[in-house]
Amino acid sequence: MQDPIRELAESGFEADAGTVEKITGMGDAAFPGLARLATEGPDGGGPASAVHLLAVLGHYRAQLAINSFLLEVYEDADDDWVTEDLPRVLAYMGPGAVEALSGLVRHQKADMWVRQAAGRALASIAIDHPEHKPGVIEAVKEAVRDEKDTKTRTLLAGCLLDLVDPDLYEYYENLLLTGTITSDVASAGDLEQLYTGEMPPHDLKPRDPLELFEYARSSKNPSKGGPCPCGSGKKYKRCCMGKK
Repeated sequence: MQDPIRELAESGFEADAGTVEKITGMGDAAFPGLARLATEGPDGGGPASAVHLLAVLGHYRAQLAINSFLLEVYEDADDDWVTEDLPRVLAYMGPGAVEALSGLVRHQKADMWVRQAAGRALASIAIDHPEHKPGVIEAVKEAVRDEKDTKTRTLLAGCLLDLVDPDLYEYYENLLLTGTITSDVASAGDLEQLYTGEMPPHDLKPRDPLELFEYARSSKNPSKGGPCPCGSGKKYKRCCMGKK
């Protein structure tokens, strides 16, 4: 019988439900194999799919393995996954992940989209667990304060908007007025609409990683980071994606 983690490495998000069930049934015994796959695995969906299952394990070592993936090999993952699903996967780990995520938000050598995903996950955790809100706000503010790149500062500061905290209105407005950030995430008008309730904040509700895994597995669209269905051997995003 084939090792289910090896099957995951080969199939990525196309791994069948039985393979995923076997891995989750292993509990913490699955950690070494998943951590190796996430940080050392082949190009394609294997490493990113391992991150979903590491998030289910949730313990601190799993969080560190996820951070290592995001710092080193995340480019092998689907671009949309990094910006859309990843925040929900990270938020699923809950308050125990705040320290690891705060470190990732402040990590200036990490990709700006990864740092944004970590910041949005922190905001989601703070919404559900208000006792962590002050620490989350401080971590993001520190990252904004120390960041030299304007676009990255803008993305990071935008993570705080999801809290819709009245005490942060003046802070964000001042960043806009001083040119510390641009209006790419939210203009002054958007800010006013957000705080008056005319514009709803992003839905950052944590999602069960297994649910997201199943969604990716059942999707009819090829993963950007997965093999191109034309059989060229290249990634879909570097081959037929966008071609008519």
